Amino acid sequence: MIDDKKVDFSKTTFFRLVTKIADLPKDSKPQVVFAGKSNVGKSSVLNKLCRQNKLAKTSQAAGKTRNLVFFDVSEAFYLVDLPGYGFSKSSKAEQERFSKLTDDYLHSESPIALILHLLDIRHMPTRQDLEMVYWLEATKSPYTILLNKADKLSRPKQEQMQSKIRKFLQSETGIVFPMQKISAETGLGIDSLADLIRENVAGSK
Repeated sequence: MIDDKKVDFSKTTFFRLVTKIADLPKDSKPQVVFAGKSNVGKSSVLNKLCRQNKLAKTSQAAGKTRNLVFFDVSEAFYLVDLPGYGFSKSSKAEQERFSKLTDDYLHSESPIALILHLLDIRHMPTRQDLEMVYWLEATKSPYTILLNKADKLSRPKQEQMQSKIRKFLQSETGIVFPMQKISAETGLGIDSLADLIRENVAGSK
């Protein structure tokens, strides 16, 4: 069991870039996975969570993350940044490689403690977002949706969009997903996100 009180996100370091499944860590440390569409802000959220501006590379250009990126948190567990999906400028062969790498990883024997699926709160989920929802649901891992970029909307609009997205996903899947608003810009929801991660890794084997 991991003592969640001793987890210090500021002590997160880059661990490994994984381009093929054979390169996955062989240890039993829990893994917390960040998934989402290209340019949804995964890297920015990771940086805010870990209180480091340059830990995960960010770019205005979509498609920056094209492999599995592992970060070690206090030598206790890993944060894993998945390749962003929906990057149209990638070649078909590259898109298929990203997809296969993600699929192989999510269905591997890796000790995934939690999957965090980022959506942009300003927009309704796309077909590709829905595909990822079904994909992640099939893994049977604990799963939460993060509605990022909440700072771009007023408080009433945030609540309105969260309700619309929740109802849409429920109507499409029949599932009521756990969901919370966050902002990598202002830090909204980041502390509660850290607590959620601590709870899940502490309870994993």
